Formats: sequence, C-alpha cells, structure tokens
Amino acid sequence: MKKNLFVEQSFNRIKMYCEKVDKNEFSNLLKLDYSKRVFGIDFPFFIEAKEISENDKIKEKYFYKTIIKINGKEVCATNQWFDHNINRFEHYLKEKYLHLLRRLSPGRLKEKKLLSFEVNITDHCNLNCIGCEHFSPLSKEKYININDYEHDCSRLGELLNGEVKNIHLMGGEPLLHPDMNKILEITRKYFVKGVIQIITNGVLLMNQNKTFWETCLKNNIEVLITEYPINLKYKEIEKKAKSNNVRLKYYFSGEKTLQKRPFDLQGKQNIEENIKICHMANICVQLRNGKLFTCVPIAYVSIFNEYFNKNLEVTENDFIDIYKVKNKDEIFNFLNKPVPFCRYCNILGIELGIEWGQSKKEITEWA
Repeated sequence: MKKNLFVEQSFNRIKMYCEKVDKNEFSNLLKLDYSKRVFGIDFPFFIEAKEISENDKIKEKYFYKTIIKINGKEVCATNQWFDHNINRFEHYLKEKYLHLLRRLSPGRLKEKKLLSFEVNITDHCNLNCIGCEHFSPLSKEKYININDYEHDCSRLGELLNGEVKNIHLMGGEPLLHPDMNKILEITRKYFVKGVIQIITNGVLLMNQNKTFWETCLKNNIEVLITEYPINLKYKEIEKKAKSNNVRLKYYFSGEKTLQKRPFDLQGKQNIEENIKICHMANICVQLRNGKLFTCVPIAYVSIFNEYFNKNLEVTENDFIDIYKVKNKDEIFNFLNKPVPFCRYCNILGIELGIEWGQSKKEITEWA
C-alpha cells in the first residue's frame, strides 16, 4: 500500500479514536511539537481547514485537501510521509486501533531477515505505572546478571553473524543497573551491525556521569525516552544529550493514557486468531535467560504468577532456546507462529485511553 494512501485510509479510524476514546488526542495532533516527537514529521498532523486558503500555496502543498470533521472542527492532515516516519505512524495506529492490525501489518508474521529484540536490564522500576506490561510494579529488585548476559549475547551474536535490526535495552528502568556502561559495551561487542537503543523513562538521565555519555557515543547507542506525565525537564535532558553528541529521541511522547490487554486466567482464548491481531507477536521479541520469546507477557509472566499466586503456564513450546538451535532460520521460523501461551491473552478485550497513574498492584490491572 502506498504511504499516502495508507495514511488517508486511516482518517476515519483516527476520527473515531479522538471522538470515542481520547478527546485530548485530537488537541495533540494539532500541535507541531507533538507530531515531531511522535511521528518525526515537521508539520502538525492536523491543521484547521480554515487556515488553508487558496492563496497559501505552501499549506496546499503539504496538506491533503480532504476535510475531516473531528470534535466539531474541520481539519486537514499533512501529506508529508516517508519510510522512516510512516513506520512510526503505523506503530501509533497499532497501539490505538487493535482492529487495524490485520490490514496494517500483513507481513508481520512472515519470517524476517534481521532480528529485533528487547532485553530487560532490570525487572523493577523507579516509576510505578498502572498495568505495566512488564509487570515492573510487581517485581522484586532484580538486575540482569552481567556474565549471563554476555554469554547470551555471544551465542546470539554467533547465530546472527553479529547483525540485528534493532536492540532495545529496557526494563523496568535500565538506568537503575549499576553496570549499565558495561552492558552497553557488551551489547555492541557482539552486535556490530544494527541499532542499539536504551529505552528509559528519563528520570535518571541527568544523573548519569560523563562515562555513560562517552560509552553511548563510542558504541553508537541511542537514548529513547518514554515521556510520562511526570515533572521532568525534557529540554535540559535534550541539551545534555546534544552536548555529549548522543542521539536522543522519544519512544512514546505526549501520551497521558495507557492500555490494558487483559489476561484470560482460564486460558480459553483462540491462539490462531490471537496472533493475527496481537500487536506484540514477532515484534516485541524478548531475550531472557538464554531464550527468545515472541512477546512481552510470556517472558515476564513469572513475576505476575509469583505476586498473585497464579499459574499461567509457560512450557518449552512457548520459547526457543538459543543454545539448542542450529541457525537463525530456526529462530525466525519459531517467532512467526502462535504458541500455547497465546491462550491466556484476551486481546479483543483490550482497553484504550486509560489515564496514566500509579499502580495499586491489583490483579484487575492485568486481568
């Protein structure tokens, strides 16, 4: 599907979301700084139609002529979409429109040429977000073991010939790890080719010493901030990164709402149907303890189980052991298929527009 056609066909879904789920999102889409952070474009996603006159050739050039009425206002959307930001737009839609996944990502479950994966550097966090998909509010203080991590990187790097598409070092909050600099060096050592990014809430960035920034620069590590509605001086953080020549971007920005994808504790969901509409499968691949998982919940459900005394079962069929496979093709073949654990995810019961707040550590946040 052509990029601009893809955007145009999404207008009705955006209208529905802004009117039915989160009216504040419409205000965000009218802001230039929001569009820059979320989509990487130099124009606001929407502009009021009355601002585009026949004499304004610039706005006529950079915005669709199609007029959309949202929350009583007539607006036009920018047409400035390229490969690097159309992917961000697609991700934006995936988070907000579950029913779009089949059409927006027809190739999501095809075998990939390069692997992207994520690693929990810590399971715990210095925030306490309601319904955290990594179960961080429920976790005990836990840091990844440096030696185990290097062993896993060495093996996976061998299988992948040192080349990946993308690695996310996250958590929890990764900057809580006392040996974060060493982790950055290990990661780049075994994955020479590919993008490596720290996903952080940003709280600890201004506390990082010169060595941290030098390590990021030396190893070509990017810093991505998930922006929460907390009191952080983001401009100062941006200046800090810029002064150290480290690329800093926003992973999620301007979002004051969360989503809940509840567990079916009875495990009665259809796994074949689930994987078709899952926004994590074969996208949010997790590396943990020498194993690769196709999504987040499977990798960390033990935290949920321990806290609530549940038994959402993870079997040997729910992951692939990187020490038992012979080549990367076995990995890709495994990750694009449903696994038994998919029966626990009530994806159609997803809730959007949940206001960000502190977790009360109640099971209803996840089930």
